[in-house]
Order: sequence, then C-alpha cells, then structure tokens
Amino acid sequence: MKKSKKYLMALAICSLSVVAIGCSSNEKKNTANDTSETTDKKENKSSKSSNEEIVKKITEATKSIKSLKQKTEFKTSFDVNGSKRETAMIVDITTSDSPTITKLASTPINFKGKNSMMMYFTEDNFYGHDAITNEWANIKDEYGKKLMLSHKEASNIEWLIELINSVEKNLKVEEKNSEYEISFSGADDSIINYLKKVMVIFMNENSINQFLNDANVEKFEILYKVDKKTFMPKEYTVEIYTKSRKVKKERYFVVSVNGEFSDINKVSPIKIPDEVKNAEEYTGN
Repeated sequence: MKKSKKYLMALAICSLSVVAIGCSSNEKKNTANDTSETTDKKENKSSKSSNEEIVKKITEATKSIKSLKQKTEFKTSFDVNGSKRETAMIVDITTSDSPTITKLASTPINFKGKNSMMMYFTEDNFYGHDAITNEWANIKDEYGKKLMLSHKEASNIEWLIELINSVEKNLKVEEKNSEYEISFSGADDSIINYLKKVMVIFMNENSINQFLNDANVEKFEILYKVDKKTFMPKEYTVEIYTKSRKVKKERYFVVSVNGEFSDINKVSPIKIPDEVKNAEEYTGN
C-alpha cells in the first residue's frame, strides 16, 4: 500500500523551518635592505608553499574517510532594523562502511511547533520518519529524495573542504600543539555558492534563491582544526554575514555553523531496524 501525498507534505513541514523573510617604497635601498627583502620573499614563498601542502594533505585525508560521527549546530540570526530573530538546530550524522549507511537526526532548539527528524540513507534506499504521524516511509519519488539529501549534504564535510580550497591562497595556517588551525576572514560573493548548501536546513530552495539575489556578503570567517599527524578533521566553525542591497530597511542575515567529528573510520556497522526496512513506499502518487 502506497502512502498519499500527505506524507510528503508532513515531511516537508518537518524538514523545512523558518523562511527568512598600493603600497609604496623608496627607490634607493642599501645592500642590507635588499638582502632582507630577498629573505622575506623567500620566507613568504616557503610559507605559502607549506600552506598549499597542508591543504592538499587535508583534502587527501578527507577522501580516505569511510565512516565517522559528526555533530553540527546550525544557527541563523535575521535582523531587520534592530528587530532580531534567531533559530538553531542540531544535526547528528553517523556513517558506517560495508555497506555504506548513514543515519541522520536533526533536533530544532528553539523552533516552536517543530519536531525532530530522522532519516536513513543506503546506496539504494531513502527512509524518512514522519514526526507528526510517527511513521517511517521508503521514499521513492525524486522530490522527496532531494529534500532528504539536502539535509545530509549540508552537514557533510565535502562542502567545507571545497570552501577551504577556494580561498586556499589567503588562508592562515597555525601549528598549535597536536593540531593545525586553518583560518580565513574576508568578503567574497563567491561564498554564496556554499551558503546555498547550508541554508537548506532553514529554507526551501525558492526562498534561498530569492534571498541570495538580494544579498551582499559582508564577511565570512572560517576556523578549521585538523590533527597534525593524520590531517583528519576535528572541528570547525564557519560564520557568514550578509546584508540586503535592494531594500531601504537595514536587513542582515548571519549563518553560523559549528561541527565536531569523532570515531573517524571506527564506526561500527549501522543496523537499520526492521520497522524502517519494511516501511511502506512513498512514490509521490
């Protein structure tokens, strides 16, 4: 027996929450200054090369991740003429290998009337839990799959690695005890492509596009910590500040994402409960 469209509507309600409304120098230099300048250039080149090497190792290490646990907190702050509205959500993801199975659970922190959401992903199947009816469904329609995958991808590490590589030339890399701290602070509208991947937690696709068409990126900041020996991820923070450019009112939107990783390549195989595996199909008809 196939579920009706009421399931997809309920899933969408649970899945989507708040819709947000030149330098100069002297021409004459003595020999000592020339030597010092040459040395500085060599050191800067060496430092840049080292940063590139570290980012490359981080990228390669990430590709070797087969299983892990991650807890991510998403926050938004929407400010119109000093009137502020904030939202927050915790997303827990566990991925195991052989076979690859992902379990996702998201919990709204301060959304009134919103419920927690649970999902299972295998290579072939998508299972979603309807918090309103307390039932599971085997999602077969493309829109339902896209809706679920958007939440998974917003919490995945891949978008963050892409972001770090996109600003790699301007990263600051510091060695602190057993970690490397990679940081960046700047303003670049190219970040909008990555912002879209995060905002699906809070908005539907049409609302995201409408909002970003009206947004300038004022600043975004990254802090990413990795193990110094393995280059595996430990934790990160990304904050993105945008300002409306089309309306007369002062309107700001801030997205903050904080994530922690654990049990990398050490997660025990996930067992999907029979209740989930035997769930009725939803095909969108």
